[in-house]
Amino acid sequence: MNINNHIKKDNIIRYYKGDEINKYMNEEYHTERVNLAIAILNNEFSEENRPKTKVLDVASGNGLISKKLKNLGYRVICSDLTVEQLEQISFDEIEVVKLDVSEKFDFGNESFDAIIAGDIIEHLYDIELFFTECNRILKKGGYLVVTTPNLAALQDRILFLFGVSPKQIQPCHTYYKLHIRPFTLKLLRKTYESFGFKIISQKSNYVTWKHNNKHIIYSKILANFFPSIGRSLIVCGKKI
Repeated sequence: MNINNHIKKDNIIRYYKGDEINKYMNEEYHTERVNLAIAILNNEFSEENRPKTKVLDVASGNGLISKKLKNLGYRVICSDLTVEQLEQISFDEIEVVKLDVSEKFDFGNESFDAIIAGDIIEHLYDIELFFTECNRILKKGGYLVVTTPNLAALQDRILFLFGVSPKQIQPCHTYYKLHIRPFTLKLLRKTYESFGFKIISQKSNYVTWKHNNKHIIYSKILANFFPSIGRSLIVCGKKI
């Protein structure tokens, strides 16, 4: 088994359990991450233009983002590596397709006005292929919104000075071990720009600090002003 297939197999085992996905997607942390990603699109597409705006939801998981986008009036394609769970959910007028984002995408050039990729790039070996394919299937002026955990969140970057490894690179953790491409905000911006995108928005959900499993800091305000130290990175680039 090659490394790419091994990674995909491990991710399927961990992330394609419906109840488990629903549980963590309903947590406040992820709710805010998703809401910020969708808000970025809403700033770019007026309500009257949304029925003409075709959006690809990458790695849809439980379909939450697709449903939110559909309710806001967008034309949505819901996709994931496995679609058995998605096909069991009621998707009124939402097309569900199988999409392996570690391979070339099965879509024509300039097929979409926007793409949302929620917490998936940290699981991908070939980042170059992913961004190249996103650029290819987006129309000129189209938008790519990516969310991903921040390698350099406040607590991680301070503790690193004392020899404590950041959360995102823990090789034995249940799900952090599947994060093989962690990003800082600066690195994510550079990646966008390397593949033909202009950064138009950068946000984060919360700046946090935990001690004895309790939050001492849990601030949306700090994340708004200092996204580079927030827990989740939410970045939008425009195809140029």
